[in-house]
Amino acid sequence: MALFKAPRSIGAYYPMGIVLGFLPCGLTYTALLAAARADMEAPHPFAGMLQGALMMMLFGTGTSR
Repeated sequence: MALFKAPRSIGAYYPMGIVLGFLPCGLTYTALLAAARADMEAPHPFAGMLQGALMMMLFGTGTSR
């Protein structure tokens, strides 16, 4: 943390921005829980896996727009 506290320049904040950019937001956790729940409620494990994967793919597509 000393790297981020010492100088107050743009170069000091850039590494922290990169690190924080990789943290998922709450909506991502909600989508992951919904996909996992779809797998639990499916009649067949493979069907649940496909449904969860489709949900995450659609979430990713919607996020990228």
